[in-house]
Amino acid sequence: DPSQRLVATKDFKIRKFLENVKANWEPFYENAIKFLKTKDRKALKYIIVNNENMLKLSHHLVQMYKHSTTSSNISKEMAEKVDLSGRQRMLSQKMLKEKIMILYNLNKGENEQKLKKDMDDFATVLHDLMKGSKERGWSPEPISYILAQLKIVDGIWKKFQPILLSSELSKSDMAQVNKLDMKLLFEMNKAVKIYE
Repeated sequence: DPSQRLVATKDFKIRKFLENVKANWEPFYENAIKFLKTKDRKALKYIIVNNENMLKLSHHLVQMYKHSTTSSNISKEMAEKVDLSGRQRMLSQKMLKEKIMILYNLNKGENEQKLKKDMDDFATVLHDLMKGSKERGWSPEPISYILAQLKIVDGIWKKFQPILLSSELSKSDMAQVNKLDMKLLFEMNKAVKIYE
């Protein structure tokens, strides 16, 4: 896709794996559209059962690109930052899903554990992107406009975090959660594009 400066990969393993991703994505997408149009409960169940598998496939695909010798000429540190900042977008959506499942008492204990882990992961990666990390071998973000964007994300995260921790949410709270979640996704997406 020239408009996104994307070139089709020549890596045979990635091309083969993309067929697997596509085979899983098509029914997932059809069920998502069906649920949006009709609120069909079977479609919703399909989404709930299969969404984490889609995330795992997507993550594996990113790792394949990251380690492909034919796909990248960026430094290891920058490849890791692109990967982890992209993962932050996924985590923002996953945390919202887990919060909703907790509120509806669906696999509550399991989702509480997942939500705590995802919140910790999100906060740690955001901190490391901004302030650096000895463990990762990163220094604090030296590029001022990337740091400025990460600070915007951090400001939204500080508002979003307490809502994820609250035990009850009213309809107006849910509207606020949805608004903040979309904002977090949008601003994290901007950060990923800047890294790219």
